[in-house]
Amino acid sequence: MHVHVAIIGLDRTGASIGLALKRYQNQSRAEHTFTIIGSDTKGMPMKSAEKMGAVDNFNRALLKATDNADLVFVNVPYGDLPDSDAAVDALADAVVQAIARQGGIAGASGS
Repeated sequence: MHVHVAIIGLDRTGASIGLALKRYQNQSRAEHTFTIIGSDTKGMPMKSAEKMGAVDNFNRALLKATDNADLVFVNVPYGDLPDSDAAVDALADAVVQAIARQGGIAGASGS
């Protein structure tokens, strides 16, 4: 099964998640493959994560990074998100859409 993943926040933890997913998919017994899109408010972590192979591509725009994601990792302190309320609402919507695509049920509410 192929899974589209978005990782928001590409510090050591975010990059490690991407590397772990890539390591898993390279195992002969792996049941999943991944396309990983990363996003960060800073350009250098995105470029570093791509260079080390933790992400396949990156996009600073949260909605574009999470578009079509089946799985969203949010690795950012609340106060570090740009325009925090709007960004959290957008991420919540992306997570709800990802769950719905997988046949699950989820809800989100903004402040």
